[in-house]
Amino acid sequence: MLATYGLLASVVATALWSGLLLTLTTLLHPLYVGRDAAGFARDMHRFLPIARRSPTNYVLVVAMVVAPVVTLVGLWPPPVGVPFVLTAVGLAVIVAGPLLTSRYGAAGSQERITS
Repeated sequence: MLATYGLLASVVATALWSGLLLTLTTLLHPLYVGRDAAGFARDMHRFLPIARRSPTNYVLVVAMVVAPVVTLVGLWPPPVGVPFVLTAVGLAVIVAGPLLTSRYGAAGSQERITS
């Protein structure tokens, strides 16, 4: 039962975060298409700190990490099978993809923009 709720929470949190990202991308891309590189960088330096500190972003990112862990705990007692492996891979992809990329990739791109 714990695994079912964890999987449901994982799907909901990931879907909401992906929807938020898609909305921002589809709204911001047309807005900034006419900007030159310096104008785009200036606008992103104003926007990204606010977006990163958004409570919605924090809640969804924490839920995307915690929900698969809850699922793994719920799947642990029986022999490890496909659901356990797929959930573990999904957790690794969430940590390696958006979290590490935004943490370390954004810092590198910010250094390139300011230099």
